Amino acid sequence: MQRTARKLKLGIAMTKLVTMRVIHGHKRMLFPVLLLVLAMAVLVVLILGSAPPLLLPRPLMASLTPPPRGLLSPAPMGGHARADVRLHKVGTSRVFAFSAYLDTRDDGQPLLRVFALAPRGPPWPWPWQWSWPWWWPRWWRRSCEKASCRMFYGDAEPRRALCVAATPKMLSNHYNFEFAVFNFLCRVPKGEALPSHVALVMDEEGGASSPSSTFSSVLMPVQNREPSPPRHHFGVCLPTLFGGFSDSLLLVQNMELYRLLGAGFVTVYNTSVSPQVDALLRHYTRSGFMDVQQWPITDFLKPSTGWDINVNPGDLQYYGQIATLNDCLYRNMYRARYLAMHDLDEIIIPRDWPNWLKMMEALAEHGVSAYYFRMHNFPVAETATWVSSSGLRVNGTNILDHVDKVMYPPGDVASKVLLQPRGIEFHDVHRVLAFRPGHGLRRVPDSQATVQHYKRWRKEWDFPSHAELTRDMNLLRYAGDIERAVRRTLDAIDDDRSAELS
Repeated sequence: MQRTARKLKLGIAMTKLVTMRVIHGHKRMLFPVLLLVLAMAVLVVLILGSAPPLLLPRPLMASLTPPPRGLLSPAPMGGHARADVRLHKVGTSRVFAFSAYLDTRDDGQPLLRVFALAPRGPPWPWPWQWSWPWWWPRWWRRSCEKASCRMFYGDAEPRRALCVAATPKMLSNHYNFEFAVFNFLCRVPKGEALPSHVALVMDEEGGASSPSSTFSSVLMPVQNREPSPPRHHFGVCLPTLFGGFSDSLLLVQNMELYRLLGAGFVTVYNTSVSPQVDALLRHYTRSGFMDVQQWPITDFLKPSTGWDINVNPGDLQYYGQIATLNDCLYRNMYRARYLAMHDLDEIIIPRDWPNWLKMMEALAEHGVSAYYFRMHNFPVAETATWVSSSGLRVNGTNILDHVDKVMYPPGDVASKVLLQPRGIEFHDVHRVLAFRPGHGLRRVPDSQATVQHYKRWRKEWDFPSHAELTRDMNLLRYAGDIERAVRRTLDAIDDDRSAELS
């Protein structure tokens, strides 16, 4: 600011000098002098417009402020409780926050991670602590400029809030879509208690505590406040179900197979499903096996229905697949020792072992937090129907009917991952984006285990020929157990009159 003040004084002095010369008779220089004064005025405005903001000092701003009015204020979260995703727009910005987690893996220093979707901004790096010049088009500004966290403490009356500057961190893989997944990182100041809730604040004019600040109207519960040993060996993270997803048979078969392989729970994100699938989701939720997170992404953005922006245009890759997978990673950080990260139509099937527990007892290595399993495509073209003993009919993909697969070339490493969440910072669709220090990966040979992907082949004219297919009967050793478990589930749903299937 001292440099800016010196430049301002110099500009004023030069302006006075030129004005005095005009007054003493140099009238013929009036027009060029006026141009010079105008140019200097513009220069001064640019200098002031690009100066660091005074109201948001770095690295941290810690000021006790009263909570803003109108905030949704749920009850404080316990250390082991899990809160639902709360996807919402942050004020008038183009940022959409959805969850917050406490991370104490850095030497116990609490770090608050707020997950959000936001535009990636201009293609060149811009110093984050500098504000935009006033004349710069607002539509071209980074929407994440000058963010902060308002940390709320539910144990105090009246509830107090601590405002802490946030450092935005964009996940590196966004598939070239406009919106990407961001982590807003806020350090809990030393000596302060752990917050129970947080509101993300976006300020585009000056300072997180200024009247022009725009903040979330939703308080997000801070989860993972009290890390604990995992209660399950395995959990499954499934990304978004969308487009009125209706493959009921695939859903119930895979849920029962996950359970047979050793999964203690499944977390899935729901945008749009059929009434029958909804009844299945409610059944598994009541049983405690499934955690369904509502993901109304279509209320806020136009998501792509695929990963290729040239084929499936939209604001965000594949209904926010990367966002939901990373939310699931942190949501279940201390709930399971391992998390399987794949789609609903995919399953990690061991070859040398009967279940995941035996498999990982053999494969586990010190310092390895991600195990990559190659994908094998099992093409699906037809729809099957199963009928329960009471007459309940479910349609969809019968995975037990498909034993022929398309072999990937030897050099193709398309994989899905079974990971230890405490060794991972961020995850992508087919790989880990960022490991914690001291953690790495291992690729599991096809001879030991693979990912069986039951891929619906929409171009029937391009269905693989018999010569392109290889028979793989490995899944059929579970066939009897799958059939019995599925029929028990369908009978239980049919007996529950509150779950009406159409």
